[in-house]
Amino acid sequence: MKVIAIKLASVVLCLAVGLLVVLDCFTEESAAVEPTFEQYVTFYAWLDNDPPGNRIAYPRSEYPRAVHEVAGGTGTYADPLTAASDPTEWPIGTRLYAPFLRKYLVVEDWCEACVRDWRQSRKHHVDVWMNSNQSTGDRVHECAYRWTQDRASLEVNPPRGRAVDTRPLFDTSSNTCLESAFGDDLPVSFRPGSGGQRWWPGQ
Repeated sequence: MKVIAIKLASVVLCLAVGLLVVLDCFTEESAAVEPTFEQYVTFYAWLDNDPPGNRIAYPRSEYPRAVHEVAGGTGTYADPLTAASDPTEWPIGTRLYAPFLRKYLVVEDWCEACVRDWRQSRKHHVDVWMNSNQSTGDRVHECAYRWTQDRASLEVNPPRGRAVDTRPLFDTSSNTCLESAFGDDLPVSFRPGSGGQRWWPGQ
């Protein structure tokens, strides 16, 4: 009986060790892979908003998962750039990381074109705020077109620690567009982007 008991205990121990190894491998594999999605990425500025300005549909004072009261951000994890989308696609407060921008984004605004793309054809579309103000001229729109991406891989719910470039995509003090977050020529689409017409809940 003792021999049988010892053998049974050995089998149980082996099974337990094997299960732990499997679970450990599964956990490591899961932790190593962050979900990414191909996105149509456009940009909007002060005059593209409806009404013109930096107002957002989901300010932090009303929606705790948002980060800002008005459109803004530097692109860090703590201060991500405002992004607009369809809240049924990416819930309010969802953080994204855009490697081609080297910036974190947070969904806290509504984008009519994004809603149309998602609800009609399930096309991922994110509209990103571009630094601008009431006196910014047409150059900001040229910059928005410059950075528009027909397809870009964006990481969803990324961890902290991704490479970040805090320089604004558009510098309002000099009216100049950042050539690249990588400091060299970046292959981006020169096709004019939509910017997306704005829509406010209740209007």
